[in-house]
Formats: sequence, structure tokens, C-alpha cells
Amino acid sequence: MSSIDGASPVARFNEEWMPFMIQSPILSYLGLLTTSYFQAIAKGIDVEKSVDVVTTRVKLITLINEHLTTYSKGVTDDVIAAVMGLAYNEV
Repeated sequence: MSSIDGASPVARFNEEWMPFMIQSPILSYLGLLTTSYFQAIAKGIDVEKSVDVVTTRVKLITLINEHLTTYSKGVTDDVIAAVMGLAYNEV
């Protein structure tokens, strides 16, 4: 997280969001998916025909489905963040 005024990020970001984002395997695939989109566009490849995009998208959706069916907590913050990121990438 960067700040426009040069001040350090708020403590809540460092205490709650950073560990949450770093430790979630689901969210790491979201970063890989975003990178795959960028690489496909930079190479002039249609996103829907890019092998990297399709395989990463399938893996991310698989991880989300496994998490929803396996864990007793049901919907967690990382799953919500992953679905929102997936939707954002699709737009």
C-alpha cells in the first residue's frame, strides 16, 4: 500500500490486511491471474485463448470451490476477496 502524502500506511493495514493477503494461497493465485492477463495483453494474445490465463483461472476457481466445500467456516474474507478480484479481472 502506498500513500500519496508519504506517510506510513495505517496500523490496521499492517496488522490485519498484510498477513491476510500474504498467507492466503487463494489470493496468491489472484495475483498470478492478474499477471497472466497482463502478459497475454502485452504479447497481443486474446485473453480467452491464453493458456496461462485459462489454467490460472481454473485453478483459482477450483481453490475457491474447495475452500467453500471443505472448511466449516464457509465464506471467509479471502474467498470474498478472491471472488471480487476474479470479477474485477473479468471486466
